[in-house]
Order: sequence, then C-alpha cells, then structure tokens
Amino acid sequence: MQSADVFINPVTTGSGIQTKNIEAIANGLSVSATQFASTGLPDYLHGNKLLISDNDNWEQFAQNIIELSGKKTPTPSQFYTDFYWGNIIDRILSIVL
Repeated sequence: MQSADVFINPVTTGSGIQTKNIEAIANGLSVSATQFASTGLPDYLHGNKLLISDNDNWEQFAQNIIELSGKKTPTPSQFYTDFYWGNIIDRILSIVL
C-alpha cells in the first residue's frame, strides 16, 4: 500500500464491514468505493478520505479515482480514535470490567 496513490474497492456483493478500507485509510490512502463497499464506515470519512459511487456506476467510480489521485487528504483524527486497536481494547475493557 505504501506505493499506492488511491485504494480502489469495487466490491458490489458480500457481507460485513470492508476491513480493507480501514487498512487503506490507516495507511494514509484515500478510498474510491462502491456504495456496497463503504458499508459500515463512518459518515465523517465520506467526501474527504472516501468517495462513494453508486453500485455499478463505473463512470462515477473512475471519476472518483481520478479526483482522489490529484490530492492528499489528511486522515481525520476521529478515525484513529475509532479504529486504533489500543482504543478499541480500552472500550471493550470498560464494558467487561
């Protein structure tokens, strides 16, 4: 991922959160994804680190890739609060203990 400019996720079927998107954003990449592939991701990522196209709208999907290729967008600090493993463990421990 270190040599990539944009992470593309054209998935239109399957289940669960697309962990690959979280990994890409954690590695500093912006993501072009289908509506399906962005399921479960927080709204604060939409429009800056994550551009979403309707499923099967490949023209918009390609346009999103081009748009993201030309800019470096910082990852919102809230992303690290939500997805950093240390914080996740702390939240789990506060519930369990």
